[in-house]
Amino acid sequence: MSRRGLPLLVVLLATARPAAAVCTAADIMACGSTCWTCTGSTCTIVKLLPVTRAACTFDFGARNVVLAGGGFTAGGNAFEIKARGLTVGSSGTLKASGNRDTGGGTITLTLGAGGFTVLPGANLIDLTGAKLAGTPQTGGGTFSVFSDGDITLGGPGIAVDGTTTDADGGTILLNAGRLSGTTVVASGSITVRAILSATAKTNGSGGTVMLVANGSGTSGRIDVEQRVDVTGGAGGGTINSMSSGDTILGTTPSGGPLLVADANGDGSDGGEIDVAAGGQVRGNNGATGPLRARGSAGFFPGDPGGFGGTFCIDATGALTLGGSSGGIDASGGQLGCGGCIALATENSGADLTLAVPLLVDASGLDGAAGEVDISAGGRAILRGDIDASAANGCGMLCIMALSDITLDAPAGALSADGPGGCVALCAGRDVVLGSPLVSAAATSTVSGNDAGSLCVASGRNITANGPVNVSASGPNAGGMIDVEACRDLSIGGAATLDADGGQGGGSGGTIFLLAGGSDFPGDATLSGQAHARGTAAPGAAAADLTGCTVHVGPTGLLDTRGDARARNTLKARTGLRVDAGALIATTGRDPTSRDFVTLPLGAPTPSPGAFAPLLAPGDVHFQPICTPSNQPPGCLVPCPVCGNGRVEYPETCDNGAADGPCQPCDANCRTFTCDDGNPCTIDTCDPLAGCMRSLIPGCTTTTTTTIAPPTTTTGSITTVTQTTSTTVAPSSTTTSTSSTAASSSTTSTTAPPECTADTPGACDDHDLCTRDTCVAGRCVHAPLASFDAVLCRLDGLTAVMQAAPATAVGGSRSQHKLETGVDRARAFTVAGQAAQGRRRARQLGMAQRKLAAFIHAVQKGIRRKKIEPDLGARLLSLADAAMAELAPLRTGP
Repeated sequence: MSRRGLPLLVVLLATARPAAAVCTAADIMACGSTCWTCTGSTCTIVKLLPVTRAACTFDFGARNVVLAGGGFTAGGNAFEIKARGLTVGSSGTLKASGNRDTGGGTITLTLGAGGFTVLPGANLIDLTGAKLAGTPQTGGGTFSVFSDGDITLGGPGIAVDGTTTDADGGTILLNAGRLSGTTVVASGSITVRAILSATAKTNGSGGTVMLVANGSGTSGRIDVEQRVDVTGGAGGGTINSMSSGDTILGTTPSGGPLLVADANGDGSDGGEIDVAAGGQVRGNNGATGPLRARGSAGFFPGDPGGFGGTFCIDATGALTLGGSSGGIDASGGQLGCGGCIALATENSGADLTLAVPLLVDASGLDGAAGEVDISAGGRAILRGDIDASAANGCGMLCIMALSDITLDAPAGALSADGPGGCVALCAGRDVVLGSPLVSAAATSTVSGNDAGSLCVASGRNITANGPVNVSASGPNAGGMIDVEACRDLSIGGAATLDADGGQGGGSGGTIFLLAGGSDFPGDATLSGQAHARGTAAPGAAAADLTGCTVHVGPTGLLDTRGDARARNTLKARTGLRVDAGALIATTGRDPTSRDFVTLPLGAPTPSPGAFAPLLAPGDVHFQPICTPSNQPPGCLVPCPVCGNGRVEYPETCDNGAADGPCQPCDANCRTFTCDDGNPCTIDTCDPLAGCMRSLIPGCTTTTTTTIAPPTTTTGSITTVTQTTSTTVAPSSTTTSTSSTAASSSTTSTTAPPECTADTPGACDDHDLCTRDTCVAGRCVHAPLASFDAVLCRLDGLTAVMQAAPATAVGGSRSQHKLETGVDRARAFTVAGQAAQGRRRARQLGMAQRKLAAFIHAVQKGIRRKKIEPDLGARLLSLADAAMAELAPLRTGP
């Protein structure tokens, strides 16, 4: 090399050397132009700056900072950047990754209105980390952004993954906008076009990704267009998105999953995905990528799989999920349990539209299904398959809408197949069951696997034009089909209602079809086939068809033949019409097995030929019409026309075109008021939601009661009990006093005290679920109530399992899974305790699902002799008690 090249080489080597370690903004300024340059209020860092101290803060004040070719690297250390805004540009770096022996570090960005932007050419924001056995490190690090402006993520993404077998995923927290109490003081939105990853390997749990956007107007929005992944071997992690505005769940560039909280270890559980929007939840151009929180299969054949995860998607406005490749998957692992999917719109009139499949099924002979809970403040429009099926059944589909429910193509089926499966639809207005199959059938030929049920209720009309299947196989009984409309009910010619029992001695099920429920006017039309056929000698299949005018069309079939005591019942409050070609049939061999018909006095008798066996005179009963002054037993409620302006019994009002849905006369011609008699509430009526009440600030109603305790002495005594109550209303005060006195002669023996105030421990009954006190020398053991009781039972479950040897519950893996299930039930219970209304019901419902899965797993372990019977009985007792305490809390205050 020539001597002329040496000076240039020296300069290049000097430039390539890493900068000295920094810990403050002053350190960077001291580095000069080789580290950063400023133009106006924007400063660009062009050199990679090492952070070697445990905790450092770089406070750039009101400047906007750009990382371009430079940035920060901190190993496992922690540092914070404060600035008006931060942009990670081309080759910009934010890094706090551990090595193969240490966990990831911590990066915190506290930013003003300039926000946080990561451009496509930036380096990966890397906080990955390891965990070695016996060390305190947890794995991936923590990346947090608190911004008063927008957060826009491009580039390769943010990674807080656990990198070794036992390492957990870390935490990503992105918070745009800021609240002071409930007031927005800074608005920001979040756009995710880069991968966010908090995954873990075989024995690690997936991490946490939390997105929070607060704003006003069109701000406060979250838009996710790239994968967010918290997959873990020991269990999926948590994805939480909360926006004050809309949330957009789009599609990834590759078309792969959008939100992932899968479990991929040995029979581990899927994670939790929670999306809450103050506005709408929708796809990008109508399309949303797949959302997954699947449980994993056991590593060894025959081992139980994991539980499916939990989805909770809640929009204040409309919720719309579509796209040909989308779907929500909370299925359980092989031989595991399906998870829970809860979707809701809060505002009255806010529609919920699904054109993607929902899965909470579980495969394998010992799998149990999960639950889908859909609640719409407006219409529920379902055009995607829903599957809560499993060999062990237990699946639940619950769909509620304040307005209409519509099930239509391209959906293929709503299924809760397996013993005990249930599909329930409840609409404030109309229900339309189109061509897709609705099924809660049981295909097992093993005894004890009866079919499930379909329940449909509507405030107005119900129309069915597709197949319904609640049939059973082998010796098992058919299920129940219960369809009740407050107004008209129509079973179309293409509809088939199948509640048949198994061919090996199974009893037929039950079909109940009602129009004009709650004594409202409504006609029932059967043009399709409805059958509950059985093969059981003592069986008693039953079908009921009730309405004002009951019409069985020429293609109509009502069939309960087979069971010895089967029957059909038709009740027409106005009249019965049976067309030629129709058939109403039952077995007819037993005197109780007949086609029974109830008609109003004076109505014509139907043609016997449409019935099998032929209709006999004793099969037809005529009843009088009820009147206000004459209501003999069995009388038929009349069916006046509501809206004709005439008040006719059982109407209590009729204002013609001005009827309902709100006060003073509702859509069914019944007097209606929302006045609850409480002077401290403002009572209003919503056309869909009904009565709405809000408290008047500062208004109180107080009631106090004082009871003087009775006194008893030896000899002739007098017992006096006095009660004083005072009620204070906003404008009135009422005071009442009453007393009673009685004289008697008694002799009492005073027992020695059980306890004293100085020895409260003397009352300990060693039951953690009682509150032990000493009252007047006697021990009082008051059972805990409400949430305290539930949490006590759950803590008792954990204590019992931790005290037992792993071999008593089927091994350490089984013990861990059971403990994890109880932990999640407890977490949902605590969350429900802090919530109100639908959110409380939803959280506590999830706790019930976790407890139900726990009970199923313990019962299975006892059957397989993997869990000791005495220990299993103790666990089931505590779990059943917790379930019983939880149930009333779902609707409590």
